[in-house]
Amino acid sequence: MAASDRPGGLTALALFNLAFAIGELFEGIGRLVQRYNTLRYIEGDLPGWMLGGRNRGPFDSGLSGEERFQMLSDVGPDTLLFLGVLSLGAALLLALSVRGLLNSRRLMGRWLATLGAAAMITAALLTVSWFPGVLLHDSGLALVRGIFYPLLLLAMVHTTFAKDLVR
Repeated sequence: MAASDRPGGLTALALFNLAFAIGELFEGIGRLVQRYNTLRYIEGDLPGWMLGGRNRGPFDSGLSGEERFQMLSDVGPDTLLFLGVLSLGAALLLALSVRGLLNSRRLMGRWLATLGAAAMITAALLTVSWFPGVLLHDSGLALVRGIFYPLLLLAMVHTTFAKDLVR
């Protein structure tokens, strides 16, 4: 399909999907790194510099590294692994939906975007329910990204662009 035959909003939505897929990719990698470091903390193999001082930035919770890793070990490494893999799956689905949106494909555009949005919402809601509130302080923007954009995406692919995704 030529670019002139595609609605401009659909192109913009595809670019937003790509940007949010990259964000979810980093979110998933971050969860997997948290899991690795938490496992090292549980085994007593974490370097001392990661346990020291309190974070005092405007977006930090004020926890020391020791307190943060103790809370993450209470959450559990398997939980971090599950959330990391779920975020990576959402990133993959959103990235694949970009091509479908650009080619106005119903299956690859609409339904992969729908599955990616569902995975993002699931990861955000599970994070809210499984993590202690003080740990959520650092990931507030990620939670907003994980809930509001997927809802907007669902509304766009199932209402506004439903007639444009025909093949």
